Amino acid sequence: MPARSATSCCDAWRNDTLNPPLRWMSLQVRLPGCSAMTTIGGTNETYIAVPVAQERSAPSAAPMIATPCGIRERAVRATAYRSPVFSATWARLAGMVEWSDNSAGPVRGAPRAAGGRWHVRSSFALRVSAIAIGMAVVVGCGGSAGSPPSPSQSGAAAGTPTPQPIKVRAAYGNVTPANLAPFYAKERGLFLANGLDVDLSLIDGGGKAMAALLGNSVDIAQLGGTETMSAYVGGGDVQAVTLFVPVSPWVLMAPGTYTGPNDLKGKTVGVASKGGSSEVAANQAIEKLGLKLSDVTILATGSVANLTSAMLANRVYAGPGHPPDTAALFKAGYKVIMDLAAQKVPAVENCTIVTKKYASEHKDVMQKYVDSLVQAIVAMKKDKPGTLPVMQKLLNVTDQDALSETYDYYVTQIFPIYPTVTPDAWNYSRDELAKTNAAVTGLDVTKVIDNSFVTNSQSRKVGG
Repeated sequence: MPARSATSCCDAWRNDTLNPPLRWMSLQVRLPGCSAMTTIGGTNETYIAVPVAQERSAPSAAPMIATPCGIRERAVRATAYRSPVFSATWARLAGMVEWSDNSAGPVRGAPRAAGGRWHVRSSFALRVSAIAIGMAVVVGCGGSAGSPPSPSQSGAAAGTPTPQPIKVRAAYGNVTPANLAPFYAKERGLFLANGLDVDLSLIDGGGKAMAALLGNSVDIAQLGGTETMSAYVGGGDVQAVTLFVPVSPWVLMAPGTYTGPNDLKGKTVGVASKGGSSEVAANQAIEKLGLKLSDVTILATGSVANLTSAMLANRVYAGPGHPPDTAALFKAGYKVIMDLAAQKVPAVENCTIVTKKYASEHKDVMQKYVDSLVQAIVAMKKDKPGTLPVMQKLLNVTDQDALSETYDYYVTQIFPIYPTVTPDAWNYSRDELAKTNAAVTGLDVTKVIDNSFVTNSQSRKVGG
């Protein structure tokens, strides 16, 4: 922050309240809605940290309002902070600040100088007061008493050191409802409540997300089990620790002019990625229609979103789809020609994937991560109205009917409370994958799955 701005703000603190000009603070607000990021400052780099609500996280994950000033005299004052975003929200900073004239060697007991400053008093007071402010701002941001409590909050209230949340880099490989649990856990602060600061990012395409995991660009990836098996036989030290979609959600769709399987012969069928779950679904559907894989040309489009776009643009004749993408395809005149979802075909559609090295070295992190996912599933199943806005944000879909249909299918019917990695589904998917990737033939799937974290959650009744 520029020294000039820091000084001008500290100059505003000559009274007994921390009430810097809202106009100045508003210039520092970086994010819309329930978000603010500002720096109010002084000179000597000692900080008051005040959490404010963040748009996509629980309050404990919020950006900080940091106040640098030096500590001199210990004449403590109780002050109040008023949120620049929520004008009605006040939170006490009792004991957090002290007056200082910023001069060397102040005489204890002497009257304070006219040009003094308020400064941070102690780390303990900072911790206790920051929690109080965070709780106040939750209300201003629409938080509720039903939000999961943070272990760090209870620790601070008891006077024990507040542990910093552990940073975790995570990614999801496609914009799909199958990735709703981690996205919900991030949006609703469940990761933070369990002590994790998860940076959850989209890497569009399961293959790309797997490459990021193997390249150590992320610690955890949400993607398909078929990509995981392909990576393992290719030398990747990976394993799946959850399975969210144990049955295929796919239907094979074709234009409304489709009359029968012969219409597919010689045509191009699109999939999201080679070796991915969409290709496995396409292969299954083609064979169930009585055709050979050699009767069609398979084209990988790169992601589920690209696949839907390619179908709508008639760059491919047919392709697998699932809600909510199917809503757009139906509107464009496409129809279902093979419904794998209705047949409950086993699948390993979406899993939590890590390297074995990371899992063995960060068992506590992995357990907290899996606990958060279980809690997310339970919360989603209990609260459809509260889940739909999160789903809308994940999918970037505004059609409420499509969102409702997607919720009913995925959350109500498919997601298990405890996302156990079942060997039967993996064996079935391995055999299907072997038709296009011979390297996985005969793979011992127990080498790429680890149920210990889900089992631990279940033994502690994390899901109720």
